[in-house]
Amino acid sequence: MARADDPTADPVPAITRLGDYYLSGLLAVKQLILVLFPLPVTVSQPPPALPDLSSHDSGVKWMDTEWGNLTATLALAAQLRIDLVAVGLGQLATIAHARRGGSAHLYEALVASLPAAERLGDRRVLASHHYLHGVLLMRMGRLSDADPELRTARALLAAEGDGVGEAMAIFQLGELHEYDDAAGAVELLEQAVAVLPADESAVRGRVRCTLSHALVRLGKYEAAREVAADVLETADRQTARMCLDVLGRAALGLGDAQGALAYAEQAVAISQATGHVLFEANSLTDVAIALLHLGRAEDAEARQTEAVRILEEAGEPDRLVRAHLPYARACRAVGDGDRATRYFREALELATAHGLEYLVPEARTGLVS
Repeated sequence: MARADDPTADPVPAITRLGDYYLSGLLAVKQLILVLFPLPVTVSQPPPALPDLSSHDSGVKWMDTEWGNLTATLALAAQLRIDLVAVGLGQLATIAHARRGGSAHLYEALVASLPAAERLGDRRVLASHHYLHGVLLMRMGRLSDADPELRTARALLAAEGDGVGEAMAIFQLGELHEYDDAAGAVELLEQAVAVLPADESAVRGRVRCTLSHALVRLGKYEAAREVAADVLETADRQTARMCLDVLGRAALGLGDAQGALAYAEQAVAISQATGHVLFEANSLTDVAIALLHLGRAEDAEARQTEAVRILEEAGEPDRLVRAHLPYARACRAVGDGDRATRYFREALELATAHGLEYLVPEARTGLVS
């Protein structure tokens, strides 16, 4: 507004105040949605007042309503070299990922704010940028690019004596390698638990739940179920949703499709209640797979179609391929070869088109099996 009234006015003070307003609001939302990584965001001038951000629903509604203004402020801050605002908004924007998708756009925002992070010269800020780069690259399926970013973050965080941040970086490395080296992922996740401070129960639960997921991939269903059930007893909602995913997949591996369905439906309900559409899609695919094994093919296809719709609208091709592949395997397992072939073919086309090389072999193998 100041620039519109007087084109010669310096826009920096106004954009700085606006940036601090959005930083303050996003920090409040971060607490409400339980983002565990401790981002080092600085607010130079806290605003005199914020809207009502006292509940999860009010917080995420504010974030969704202000999203266009927030991202425009980030772009202006980066352009005008308002470094603390550019870095803070670039990092905090990533908390919207599970609700909005768009990993590639969030990554671009981080890249745009990287020069500001470098100018600040704060190792903790740089560590957070490397960490978030790695996480988003992983979500985009660029695993070979994500690995060095996360390893750099781990080293910087360890040098800063940040046990929580280091554990989170190791945790993400474990998740990254779960697909191609589940045994190595288990070792990394055990390292993450080992470096955590004793009082960090929330992060410990999240890491242990991911450990149980890696155990499922290794076919160690009983061990996975034991870990997930233990974590579930004291878990926050998002960790509980992760535990339910694991319990459902373990149940299916042990031949209990009805139990798998019950767990997956509970996980869907949590994601719907918290507005995390990407997580909802993941669990909808689990519901569909359980329904296939229960002989309810029409219901299964409806759930999978909904999962696909969510992921297409969110612009998440990596997650979409990783929804197609297990569903295709399940179709084949229950004797529906034509549908299996269709999903394997779609997975291969998507993986090839988007450079998701680590997913191509499984899709190709599915087509020739």
